[in-house]
Amino acid sequence: GDGIGDVCDTDTTPPAVAVVSSISDDTGSDSSDEITSDNTLFFNGTAEANSSVEVFMGGVSIGTTTANNDGDWSFDLTSLPLPDDIYNITAQATDAAGNTGPISASLPIVVDTQAPLVSIDLGLMDSTNNVTPTIFGSAVGALGDIVVVTLSPAGSTDDIILTTVVQQDGTWNVTPNLSEGNWSVEAEVTDEAGNTGYSSQDLTVDTTPPAVAITSSDLTNDTTP
Repeated sequence: GDGIGDVCDTDTTPPAVAVVSSISDDTGSDSSDEITSDNTLFFNGTAEANSSVEVFMGGVSIGTTTANNDGDWSFDLTSLPLPDDIYNITAQATDAAGNTGPISASLPIVVDTQAPLVSIDLGLMDSTNNVTPTIFGSAVGALGDIVVVTLSPAGSTDDIILTTVVQQDGTWNVTPNLSEGNWSVEAEVTDEAGNTGYSSQDLTVDTTPPAVAITSSDLTNDTTP
């Protein structure tokens, strides 16, 4: 017969490469460096609209999600807390016709939940007659990070706040200008992931010399007493 057969569109074109673009929450001072103290994460990215997106960690599939009409997708891994480590996240999109695109570029992320170990080293200087003492300290796990040193005088709210940077050997120091009295010294360091470490010590500044007492008998016949 002269019947006209049905026309069927065939889609053999794989979707464009997916993109893994970010994590949430990305804690710390930089919200787009993928260094975070949050170990229950969402992974976010883009892919062909309405495609199925498979997400991989270190090359191992951890599940799938679906891109929305705009091509945005998010994968929820908040139910699995991640140990502190470096992870490489990739994704791959499959369209409605079953065509699978290439694996995405890797997004390296760092999970760091450990606060820097901060110490203040006054040595034998918990009491000093120097009004400009150099205060030393260390911060393990915070190379290049900023140290905020707060010196609080007893009985006053006139704090002195100084900042410095953790050196390559892990040490730091500041030289405040202090008045006589008792001081509380606190050092605070926040690392790239947003973890904060603290340490505090007391310091006494005493610039008053001791009084000198002279004792002698009131009466003597000794010309060289």
